[in-house]
Amino acid sequence: MRLKFVVLDANIIIRSVFGVKVGRLMQSVGDNACFLTPDVCLEDAEEYIPKIAACKGLDLALVTEGFGRISSIVEVVPASLIIANINQRP
Repeated sequence: MRLKFVVLDANIIIRSVFGVKVGRLMQSVGDNACFLTPDVCLEDAEEYIPKIAACKGLDLALVTEGFGRISSIVEVVPASLIIANINQRP
């Protein structure tokens, strides 16, 4: 089977931390996919996750741990690299 590349934006990263469905989906395809995110998306998620956790009254340590797990399986690439590859597609 061919390896698939899945590009995640900040919203999907945030949903993977706070929700269940995205994380499960990522686990189910994990061996057959490489998850990529532009550097700016990971930075955005990192900025907003503590704010969302505070609004929801969630334990920041647990949320940070969840973000760390997601970050460990996502490869961060420069946004310019992804944009360049998108622009080269027919």
